[in-house]
Amino acid sequence: MDDWKLQQGNLGPDPDDINDPDMAMIDEARQPLSRKVPIASSKINPYRMVIVARLVILAFFLRYRILNPVHDAFGLWLTSIICEIWFAFSWILDQFPKWFPIDRETYLDRLSLRYEREGEPNMLAPVDLFVSTVDPMKEPPLVTANTVLSILAMDYPLPMLTFESLSETAEFARKWVPFCKKFSIEPRAPEMYFTLKIDYLKDKVQPTFVKERRAMKREYEEFKVRINALVAKASKVPPEGWIMQDGTPWPGNNTKDHPGMIQVFLGHSGGLDADGNELPRLVYVSREKRPGFQHHKKAGAMNALVRVSGVLTNAPFMLNLDCDHYINNSKAAREAMCFLMDPQIGRKVCYVQFPQRFDGIDTHDRYANRNTVFFDINMKGLDGIQGPAYVGTGCVFRRQALYGYEPPKGPKRPKMVSCDCCPCFGRRKKLPKYSKHSANGDAANLQGMDDDKELLMSQMNFEKKFGQSAIFVTSTLMDQALLKEAIHVISCGYEDKTEWGTELGWIYGSITEDILTGFKMHCRGWRSIYCMPKRPAFKGSAPINLSDRLNQVLRWALGSVEIFFSRHSPVWYRVKGGKLKWLERFAYVNTTIYPFTSLPLLAYCTLPAICLLTDKFIMPPISTFASLFFIALFMSIFATGILELRWSGVSIEEWWRNEQFWVIGGVSAHLFAVVQGLLKVLAGIDTNFTVTSKASDDEEFGELYAFKWTTLLIPPTTILIINLVGVVAGISDAINNGYQAWGPLFGKLFFAFWVIVHLYPFLKGLMGRQNRTPTIVVIWSILLASIFSLLWNVSPSITTTLSLAHSPTTTASGIPTSSMEASTGLVAGSHNRDEVVIIQGHEEPKPLNFKKLDGQVCEICGDEVGLTVDGDLFVACNECGFPACRPCYEYERREGSQLCPHCKTRYRRLKGSARVEGDEDEEDIDDIEHEFNIEVEQNKHKHLEEAMLHGKMSYGRGPDDDDNTQLPPVIAGVRSQPLKGEFPISSYGNGEQMMPSSLHKRIHPDPNSEPGSEGWDEKNGGWKKRMDDWKLQQGNLGLDDINDPDMAAIDEARQPLSRKVPTAPSKINPYRMLIVVRLAVMALLLRYRILNPVHDAIGIWLTSILCEIWFTLSWILDQFPKWLPIDRETYLDRLSLRYEREGEPNMLSPVDIFVTTVDPMKEPPLVTANTVLSILAMDYPVDKISCYVHDDGASMLTFDSLSETAEFARKWVPFCKKFSIEPRNPEMYFTLKIDYLQDKVQPTFVKERRAMKREYEEFKVRINALVAKASIVPPEGWIMQDGTPWPGNNTKDRPGMIQVFLGPSGDLDAEGNELPHLVYVSREKRPGFQHHKKAGAMNALVRVSGVLTNAPFMLNLDCDHYINNSKAVREAMCFLMDPKIGAKVCYVQFPQRFDGIDRHDRYANRNTVFFDINMKGLDGIQGPVYVGTGCVFRRKALYGYEPPKGPKRPKMVSCDCCPCFGHRKTLPKYSKHGANGEAANLQGVDDDKELLKSQINFEKFGQSAIFTTSTLMDQGGVPPSSSPAALLKEAIHVISCGYEDKTEWGTELGWIYGSITEDILTGFKMHCRGWRSIYCMPKRPAFKGSAPINLSDRLSQVLRWAHGSVEIFLSRHCPVWYGYKGGKLKWLQRFAYVHTTIYPFTSLPLIAYCTLPAICLLTDKFIMPPISTSASLFFIGLFISMFATSILESRWSGVSIEEWWRNEQFSIIGGVSAHLFAVVLGILKISAGVDTDFTVTSKAAHDEEFGDLYTFKWTTLLIPPTTILIINLVGIVAGVTDAINNGNQAMGLLFGKLFFAFWVIAHLYPFLKGLMGRQNRTPTIVVIWSILLASIFSLLWVRIDPFVLKTKGPDSKQCGNNC
Repeated sequence: MDDWKLQQGNLGPDPDDINDPDMAMIDEARQPLSRKVPIASSKINPYRMVIVARLVILAFFLRYRILNPVHDAFGLWLTSIICEIWFAFSWILDQFPKWFPIDRETYLDRLSLRYEREGEPNMLAPVDLFVSTVDPMKEPPLVTANTVLSILAMDYPLPMLTFESLSETAEFARKWVPFCKKFSIEPRAPEMYFTLKIDYLKDKVQPTFVKERRAMKREYEEFKVRINALVAKASKVPPEGWIMQDGTPWPGNNTKDHPGMIQVFLGHSGGLDADGNELPRLVYVSREKRPGFQHHKKAGAMNALVRVSGVLTNAPFMLNLDCDHYINNSKAAREAMCFLMDPQIGRKVCYVQFPQRFDGIDTHDRYANRNTVFFDINMKGLDGIQGPAYVGTGCVFRRQALYGYEPPKGPKRPKMVSCDCCPCFGRRKKLPKYSKHSANGDAANLQGMDDDKELLMSQMNFEKKFGQSAIFVTSTLMDQALLKEAIHVISCGYEDKTEWGTELGWIYGSITEDILTGFKMHCRGWRSIYCMPKRPAFKGSAPINLSDRLNQVLRWALGSVEIFFSRHSPVWYRVKGGKLKWLERFAYVNTTIYPFTSLPLLAYCTLPAICLLTDKFIMPPISTFASLFFIALFMSIFATGILELRWSGVSIEEWWRNEQFWVIGGVSAHLFAVVQGLLKVLAGIDTNFTVTSKASDDEEFGELYAFKWTTLLIPPTTILIINLVGVVAGISDAINNGYQAWGPLFGKLFFAFWVIVHLYPFLKGLMGRQNRTPTIVVIWSILLASIFSLLWNVSPSITTTLSLAHSPTTTASGIPTSSMEASTGLVAGSHNRDEVVIIQGHEEPKPLNFKKLDGQVCEICGDEVGLTVDGDLFVACNECGFPACRPCYEYERREGSQLCPHCKTRYRRLKGSARVEGDEDEEDIDDIEHEFNIEVEQNKHKHLEEAMLHGKMSYGRGPDDDDNTQLPPVIAGVRSQPLKGEFPISSYGNGEQMMPSSLHKRIHPDPNSEPGSEGWDEKNGGWKKRMDDWKLQQGNLGLDDINDPDMAAIDEARQPLSRKVPTAPSKINPYRMLIVVRLAVMALLLRYRILNPVHDAIGIWLTSILCEIWFTLSWILDQFPKWLPIDRETYLDRLSLRYEREGEPNMLSPVDIFVTTVDPMKEPPLVTANTVLSILAMDYPVDKISCYVHDDGASMLTFDSLSETAEFARKWVPFCKKFSIEPRNPEMYFTLKIDYLQDKVQPTFVKERRAMKREYEEFKVRINALVAKASIVPPEGWIMQDGTPWPGNNTKDRPGMIQVFLGPSGDLDAEGNELPHLVYVSREKRPGFQHHKKAGAMNALVRVSGVLTNAPFMLNLDCDHYINNSKAVREAMCFLMDPKIGAKVCYVQFPQRFDGIDRHDRYANRNTVFFDINMKGLDGIQGPVYVGTGCVFRRKALYGYEPPKGPKRPKMVSCDCCPCFGHRKTLPKYSKHGANGEAANLQGVDDDKELLKSQINFEKFGQSAIFTTSTLMDQGGVPPSSSPAALLKEAIHVISCGYEDKTEWGTELGWIYGSITEDILTGFKMHCRGWRSIYCMPKRPAFKGSAPINLSDRLSQVLRWAHGSVEIFLSRHCPVWYGYKGGKLKWLQRFAYVHTTIYPFTSLPLIAYCTLPAICLLTDKFIMPPISTSASLFFIGLFISMFATSILESRWSGVSIEEWWRNEQFSIIGGVSAHLFAVVLGILKISAGVDTDFTVTSKAAHDEEFGDLYTFKWTTLLIPPTTILIINLVGIVAGVTDAINNGNQAMGLLFGKLFFAFWVIAHLYPFLKGLMGRQNRTPTIVVIWSILLASIFSLLWVRIDPFVLKTKGPDSKQCGNNC
């Protein structure tokens, strides 16, 4: 070895060198710093062979296709041939650059040995790092700050890091950087480090780590709060612009005209961290921008950074990162240096590119955001040629390569030479022998540097290349750090007459400057390196929703098209130079031409549909030899893909997602890129792109479901629709032509489904999570396909011929030519509004017909709009005439969006209205009038006023055909119509535009007819005066108050507290029409089925008929109560203005809140405690809240835990109110994965939150100790702290107990504020008494609260339902305290929402179909049903009173008291200085009392004088003369066992007894008395609870509900016959209640119907009409209407398709199990008195997330569905076996039977998964037995065939011979 070293000239003959022990380390340092790792031959060679085989097959296939034209479809054939040739060419360009893929390894230890020798200066090359950002709203400062922090903390020598970012980061970096380096933290972006689910203690051995990490997390949270405060401050720009701390204006106030700015935040002087170590340099840069200069977007910014860094630091290497790409591997720069500083290969490397990796992408990567096929396959292939392309971020550059120099030439430098200097450029002379004791090496190094400089100087033209900065020009050769010219080199004009952007730096001319810049370097002969370390070097964010992803792809594709059409096109640029290798050129050509593939791809995706529609086929039939080419091609495609995955490590799913999105992007973004690129080249039309937003959604993957409309969605949607239409048409045609047509059909269907499958992620993106607007696309596709299939049956060729011969010509826009004649008028449109306005006769007026209107109601509040003294109507919006009253108009302008709710046009200021922001921007002349210079004659004024009245009143109504009012055409243009096109616009030849009944007119009034204009005042005597007169007429203004400035607040307080929001007609009307259509189809189907019995299967037929009739009845009862769904909005600000006036007592009504619990083992005390804490901390006046916890189990554990809860509440409540915490349940708040620093700007928040979390953890420990203590009951029973026995030791024989934990005397929180009341209650229980379970407990709470606090309203919650929205009670008060509607509202029901449910909601626990569809429908009738929790009651309604009668109270009257019941006399005029209003209020109260007393039978309330008195106190409260002791004594009395004897409690008062679902029964009784209820769905769910998520518990819960419904049906309260006398229950509401009680009986026909498919398969009978008959259309129509109804229902309700499907599945699962048992148990209870005890549903959480989902608990409820599954599986096997035996002719009928069998199995699939569990435990035996039974049965079937009569010998009737 020594001899060999001597021969190499690298080791002197000195024997001291040979034997020196230090030489071992020098030898290691002389080794290469990296090496290539070729792909294993066993992986790459088969891949190459398949590529060659695929190329051969492709050639044969194309040869056959070209030589065998399809003459009867020549156009289709020719199109397909052109497309296939292009695809083959594109595939070759893409495939062959992947011929030589390689991996690489780096040796970081050798890098340190070579350049970081101990005791010597660090010789690692300096690196400048660039971070670019544009818009802090789309690129949040916190994201940029994390990127900066990860850079500052990277593992690299510290000096000289340059980049632009924000200033706040520098201070935090002083603490973060030493922490990261001390403990080797990964990743070093603090946001990711503290939020990633990783074991942060792994490999950490330092004892101080945990403490320091906790302190650092606290520091970071405070840093985030400061950043959030800056963002909040920046959201509102001050009028004078931003001011810096020194008082000078911020230079960048004008973003388009500002000077260059540079600020060094961390530098050599004073840039030390908290440990006194030096920090990297941190520089903020903002280049100069002036109007008239080209700034070249990101490329210009990067070139400015290159020049600034060249002046200030001039590091030889530069790393650029996007602002959202943080350093995930702190050694990333070292990885790059292993290539760039390697003496062997480094000199010719221009850059080292790292792959892009992303956070925040959903598991399935729906839109291929990870781009793994490109980064892990294509880039590895390029690395084996001349290197990877540059992709815009995560790349380390050699500065000299960016300066346009060519790589060094000449012979290769001697390998394995160790030198002490940074490697330099140029040819280096051969080094003499190296000796450790000589200086020859240094001399050689200096000589090499001189040679390099000579080479570089020969390439330079200083001024032309670099610009007019001597310092910068010098820096291109020398390492200097000067600030003198930094501002100069970033000035606007610096690049003039230079080669920046053409030969130097980032290259201009394309928005994908990265590809262009890398291409130029490769053309000069440089090579690049692809580095893939095991730990990803950088990570960033990617747009994960469909629209943003398509826009990103559009930007990339457009950049490629721009390069292709530029002088830099890889097709011809520098072909002569020969420095770009041919395979590398292939890759660049493919990079620039791939968008053009969109044209053949679009054509090819439509070919299957065209073939299906025209009955042509251009592929060889599968029965011919030529089809082998096609099959072989497909197999080679898949084989190539699989082998490619094998050597690259990419998964099958990632490859498939890439294939899908290649098609999606190809037919959308790539197509638009080609069009826009051509427009730019031919017409100079440029396209502006916005920055991709890096702001994350609050919900994990929430952005994935966000829908943003873009025109990019149109082409793929069109392809989807025409392929779906083609599939339906092709199948219909095959059905008509018989089974012989099915063979050719399969080939066409294969291609059509291949297209649809590729577009499936696009379809899911269109649907979104909540099926908003884009769902209409799916609906139209279904309708079009259905209509087309029906038309297709009627000879499509004839229909086409007739339509071509006789239909009027249409234009490209789809408007008939008859509507485009000169007399039609001008068609105007706007991109801001989906509407078209037809303006007739802009030269001459044309007459129109309109209808007289008769409504004068404000559509916002329901109040009257109001008239002037002349009888004219108040018109708020002159664009659409939307009916709105003056107060609503004023409120919308002052506090709202200032837009008309209907047409979204900004409200103009009417005379008499106060000015608001934006009024100064209004013009005096209407836009359309000004545009067309239309002068309206004076004699038309009466027509203008009539038009305004007509537009005002026609909203939601149609025109009257009897009235032929002549109106000017500009004023009476056709009403704006959505572009989606709900109604056609008809034109008639006589020049008159006739308006359909559903169209409304659009009004563009004459300026003189506008209220508030000068002309109006002159004509009508002053608008303001008449408005004041109108107010006086309404009795709302006194003469003294007209000019009072305080009246603005009073006007606002007079507004309604809530409003109905009807479902948009465009959503609800199609739904209603489909309901009617579905009803008609069902009637026709039933008629056909009844009139056509199946005689050979009469039993099966009769059973099915009975089932179908019941299903129809059940569907009608369920469907029609959803006819009038509504939403509601509340106005909490108005509630505060009305009842919480400043300086006056708070007038909000008190609320008593009830929480019930029974068993602390199943309802853990911690769960109950969290519910109580959320109640005590809610946003409501503390003196108005009283929380009652009823413990029906009389457990001392519950008592003690409530005592602990009261103590903890003293700290928790003030913390929540101080920082506006949501939710106020501490368990959920501290465990939810949310950004708890969002919107928090108080500097003390982080510290106080941490202290509160510690307090809560200690509180949990105390509760857990109590639970552990309670698990073992002492023999003598529980003893209280005072030594007395616990009264509830015997739970079935105990006294009543009441304990006030928090009350009015001395119960203050930690900050000295009053706390709400907290009362523990446990009613008396004695043997021999009926206690009525939960209903009895609730009635006890009603009486206790009536004695102690007597609030007029009550909220009841289950112990596990906490308050998730602290303003929930305020939301309810907006209805209950509304003077207009509140008096007749008995309760406000909130939807139930749940935590802890698995993402797919396997067993439909969320019940969203019920809560978001059915309940909204009921709210439009008489109100939702009561569902047992989350409901705010009016106490009087629970006391059995009827709602107040008489005329309606005056609307919009402001009063200072809580609204009362009964008839109120009309109020006199209101004056702020008078007492008339108060007198009227007192009078109204007296009337209410008289009404109540007339209804009272005092004995029905029981023998308690105090409680009976409390029922008469309208405003609540207790008698002031009562002492607390007397009240407590009376409270014990009213919860005694015998108190309800001889009273009406449980029959007419309180919660009603007689059913375990007392909630339904209680609400039903209230509705029967005439009360109505309200459904309130605030944006933030009001309450959240837990739900049983495993199969057995879920079925038991459903059994309990169904059993209660059966009990009600079989009781005297059955909705079928109860409550008819009063007539106060509306019919649709009764329908809903009837359905609520009879739905369990559907289980009987459902079980029969689920077994029919199996019976049909086993007996070879079929009761449905054959698909080839016309009668099958009824069945098909029913199925289509079912799906269409559900889709439209999902559209207006916001329920997702997945949730709807889960509900459908579980309705079958519950129907054949729990509902069946409920019916049996209910009948047994009625007939035999057998009662059923139900246990409390366990609320105890499983240790593992969703672990309870997989828990299996056997119950008899599982038997019926298991049986149905088995017999259907057996039936399928038997049916298929029988069809195989009988030949293909039997397969046709088999499909119908199999369809129904699989339909049953699909519905029971979640049940089957629940049976299996996670680990396939015991119940798996059920599945095994089903398979065994099915197999045995199929074998017996083949042998015996028992259902067919066998004849011995031949059948003479068949053969015709007497054998």
